[in-house]
Amino acid sequence: MSRMQITTVVMAALTFCGCASTRVPMSYRIRDRYGLSDNQLRRIPYFVSEPIVLGKEVPQGKGKEDARMQLAILDTGTPGLAEKIGDTEILVSFEPGSRLMFVCLRPGMETSPWAVDTRYRLAPEGRDSGTKLGYYTYRGERYFLLRGAGAYLMVRDKDIQPDVREVEYMKGRRAR
Repeated sequence: MSRMQITTVVMAALTFCGCASTRVPMSYRIRDRYGLSDNQLRRIPYFVSEPIVLGKEVPQGKGKEDARMQLAILDTGTPGLAEKIGDTEILVSFEPGSRLMFVCLRPGMETSPWAVDTRYRLAPEGRDSGTKLGYYTYRGERYFLLRGAGAYLMVRDKDIQPDVREVEYMKGRRAR
């Protein structure tokens, strides 16, 4: 390959990589900075920062040793849509009949001056009265978290940027 062909291939690769969208943590600060309305938040596809594994025991026989574990796995590349939006929470559905709640701290709600993380983090829907563990609803059934306790919502940066419809280039000035 000639030097010109190599340069062309490298430039094409860099251009392609430069156009790729990156995912950023969804936070209250982003929501506030871009002035995202509830309708705009409902149209954004959401992703999770790490895989989430939910599980429940399914009895097979009479004894506890006969039970098997049923898992529901949410991978990082699975898009979801907001079903309900509150001041500090977003309920996201990654498939019909399932939803996960993510909550955040607004600036000023932090428990200490160093706690400035306003990301929307995975939160249980409630606590099981017997085990005191947090539970999550998946397809209408109660599951418990096995992996992904630190998961938070991610969005593509291109989905939260303001929509630019008109571009005007400045002509510049020159001394005479």
